[in-house]
Amino acid sequence: MLTNAQKLGIILHEIQSRVSRTMSKQASAEKKLPQVLQTLVVHGRITPEQKQAAAALLRDPDTMYDFVMALARHQSPVDVKGTLGVAVPNVKQASKQVVGAPTIDWDERDGGQFRNRILAIRG
Repeated sequence: MLTNAQKLGIILHEIQSRVSRTMSKQASAEKKLPQVLQTLVVHGRITPEQKQAAAALLRDPDTMYDFVMALARHQSPVDVKGTLGVAVPNVKQASKQVVGAPTIDWDERDGGQFRNRILAIRG
């Protein structure tokens, strides 16, 4: 049977172990915070001026979940496509080329009639 002193020693050891794990997790999270904030800025979720406030919210577990929930609901200008004043890149997709398939030149689509008409006009 354990004495009260032994029980107290076991309890203190467990408390020390838990505090050590918690501090390790906090240190790891604190190292990741600058990268998280920069990612939020790059992807248009927060402005550079909001980094300090976002850092404070992310450090506190109570407010962190509110921040993440608000972030999930937020639609950044980067997400919105086709709105006025926002340039949308024109990306053309190349068609797949099938090996062995015949290629068609522009003037062959109409049997060369357009080219022939132009040559006839030029004389």
